[in-house]
Amino acid sequence: LIAENLRTMLPTIVSRCQHIKFSPLDVKKIATTLEKRLNVDATSAMNAAQFSKGSYSRARGFVSENLEEKLKSGLEFLRAGVTSNFEKAALIADKWSKTTSSHDRNEKFDFLSYWISGALKQSVFHEESKLDIMSVCDFDNITRKMASLYSPLQLSESLRVVEETRLAVYNNAIAPLAIFALVINLHRIF
Repeated sequence: LIAENLRTMLPTIVSRCQHIKFSPLDVKKIATTLEKRLNVDATSAMNAAQFSKGSYSRARGFVSENLEEKLKSGLEFLRAGVTSNFEKAALIADKWSKTTSSHDRNEKFDFLSYWISGALKQSVFHEESKLDIMSVCDFDNITRKMASLYSPLQLSESLRVVEETRLAVYNNAIAPLAIFALVINLHRIF
């Protein structure tokens, strides 16, 4: 029995299985494999590999999807929460909550977290992004601006709230309510 996530398995099954953990795959190896097997250009392959968290199947999915649109969706949600645009935030929350796959919903939280952690890295370490796609959606300039507007404490608190919401949705909380509560919490923090 092979599973990516033990939390999705029934405890009675997990207790009867041997647990073998594999470390994430190397980003460069994933990118090279994507280039060879799927005939993807080097930049797209590297961006997909960076976002994959060491998973070839996730990277393959990112190659076929539009990463820039996903990043922009996370930024739109973040802006709606920060600027108190609750109407827009409610529309985005509704759209996100209608995502049927828990993997897709989790991915949306990943991209939201990516913006906040990017700003936090710039705020604390003055670290720029190394992903080529970020230049397309102006990632470094936006995170630099976020880092100048908000304190590291605000950014780390917002990251904590995003992760709490991800966990609540994962544990079967009512997704639209949990995601809209995230908007309110982001507004409170910023």
